[in-house]
Amino acid sequence: MSTNSRSSCADSHQAEPEYLVLANGLKVKLLQVPGCAQAAALVRVSAGSHDAPSNYPGLAHFLEHLLFLGSAQFTAENGLLAYVRACSGQVNASTRERSTEYFFEVPAARLEGGLARLCDMLARPVLEPAAQLREREVLQAEFVARGRDRDTLCDAALGQAVASGHPFTAFHAGNRDTLAVEQPQFQQTLQDFHRRFYHAGQISLVLVGPQSRAELRRLAQIQGALLRPTQAVAQDAAPTLLPLRAQASCTGAGRVAAA
Repeated sequence: MSTNSRSSCADSHQAEPEYLVLANGLKVKLLQVPGCAQAAALVRVSAGSHDAPSNYPGLAHFLEHLLFLGSAQFTAENGLLAYVRACSGQVNASTRERSTEYFFEVPAARLEGGLARLCDMLARPVLEPAAQLREREVLQAEFVARGRDRDTLCDAALGQAVASGHPFTAFHAGNRDTLAVEQPQFQQTLQDFHRRFYHAGQISLVLVGPQSRAELRRLAQIQGALLRPTQAVAQDAAPTLLPLRAQASCTGAGRVAAA
């Protein structure tokens, strides 16, 4: 949360969270914070970069970006990014190794509108090819910038030390070469990945705000119902990092010990 909302909420009594599972299988955590001026939502999808098909590195990260570019009910101009920015809120998303997270914080009275946009983009993204081409250039720019980032280079060096074939050794950010937007097979794979993981059984939702528990529960039930009621998908177990292929790696940033 922002500095102002964090200080206002810190002085408020926080009730114990309420946990529930909706009829469609969506896992929900509700946290009422009376007196707080802000409200927030966090969605965690149990699928990340290590779950993407190896023939299209970066597909999971690419999909995270694409979800903000329009959905069945909301265009990009009226979607979550525009909505949150219009009320001086915060919004972010992150693709991790085994999960993808989406977060926003807005004035408490705007929570319902933000949650409606978040759930719609998760459940019913447009994935329009022209928008994909434009967004691929965004990932290409990120790729170029990361190639000059010291921490990224250190991570890449460490990846060369762990066991051969571990996902940590692979490239997962995506760029112009790996995201073959023009190919029908890529489009099918993108749709399949969304269908496989972006449903109620694979998602958890956290709602935080000053609203009553009954109101938070109502919002979760109404907006969460957009997600398909599908059983959770078992993610493949992560392979072992051992045996190490090297005890240390040398990079331009210095010598990095393999942990």
